[in-house]
Amino acid sequence: MTVDRRTADGAIETFNRLAGRWLKAFDGITLYRLSDGDATWYEITSLSTLHDGLEVRHTLFAPTITLEYNRFTGHRARSRLWSLWLGVHLRGRAVRRPALAFQVRLNRSNGLHTQGGDMSERQQEVLLGNEAVARGLVEAGCHVVTSYPGTPSSEILPGVVRFKKELGLNTHVEWSINEKVAYEVALAASYTGKRAAVIMKQVGLNVAADPLMSSAYTGVKGGFIVISCDDPGPHSSQTEQDTRFFAMFAKVPALDPSSPREARDMVQAAFELSERYRIPVILRPALRICHARQNIDFRPVPDLERRAAFEKDPDRWAATPYFRYFLHRELNEKLKAIEAEFEHSELNVRHEGRDNRLGFIAGGASYSILLDTLREIGLDGQFPVLKISTPHPLPQKLVADFIAGCQRVLVLEEPDAVIE
Repeated sequence: MTVDRRTADGAIETFNRLAGRWLKAFDGITLYRLSDGDATWYEITSLSTLHDGLEVRHTLFAPTITLEYNRFTGHRARSRLWSLWLGVHLRGRAVRRPALAFQVRLNRSNGLHTQGGDMSERQQEVLLGNEAVARGLVEAGCHVVTSYPGTPSSEILPGVVRFKKELGLNTHVEWSINEKVAYEVALAASYTGKRAAVIMKQVGLNVAADPLMSSAYTGVKGGFIVISCDDPGPHSSQTEQDTRFFAMFAKVPALDPSSPREARDMVQAAFELSERYRIPVILRPALRICHARQNIDFRPVPDLERRAAFEKDPDRWAATPYFRYFLHRELNEKLKAIEAEFEHSELNVRHEGRDNRLGFIAGGASYSILLDTLREIGLDGQFPVLKISTPHPLPQKLVADFIAGCQRVLVLEEPDAVIE
């Protein structure tokens, strides 16, 4: 239906009044600002309790102004309240899904229009980075997902459970007794041709090191990805160990996302890479990707029916040391082929600059922070930037060609000097 300008102005006034009242109710507020080039969003978190957290998102470059009127059922007080969004998105952090939504969109030429419907039908949602990874698993048709909980990875498996219930999927999901068991359950599913994923934090990869090292040699059948979430800081871990080094140690490829949206997209890329080369692939979202929030467009979820079919191959699945020698040679050839593919991969992005006296190479969260910083100080597009999303095997020709075109190069990564 059409909404007149007077109604829209009244809604804006209501938003200002409600937002001002809610924000004044909190003590000790911290403000974070993140950007991915398309949008900038803010997160306001009360220092006293997570239930008092608020998320505020402001889209700067959208061609339309979006006004949303939502009813929430709060987890804490079980009370209903109405919130209003206008460019700025304000919602209780503890609430996962609004029960009802009406969208008012102001187009530059078509005037003001309203749409309404259940939130389960929406094709876009602001997701935590870990929830975006969960959405990626579902959209990639993953059959088996296992995990052992540990921050910053803990929200991924519950995200898979949420989408499984909403969509009525037949995905097998389990919390395992430890990371090694989780790895081996998912790996066994991959041996039968199923797509499988195992999730853990970076120190959990130590527990799963034995099957990781062995499965790099034996390879896999169905796509198999290892999601290991790093914790630079550290904020909740015993060490700051860098999973990218573990990928080099185990001789498996690693992908390093720079935003929640890219983390979702890399899940599909990781599965396809794994099935092309029959090799485990590590996806390494770091803390600032896992716990950031971003608009995620929902894609159709495929019905990837695959009958479990284990094919006996004792020279591979039960290889003795003699056959392991040949499997090692095969693994080295796989890595060479993957590196050649990464030289032209769309995951790695080169931005040309006006001044080649200085160039930047960055990956993961460091890349997003770099671009945001250059924009804020008025140097957007001034210097060439090379984004490396495939730290292992590193596309060395791509990197060497970039370095040759710059007088000086600064490498930004965390926490260790893997690319450098």
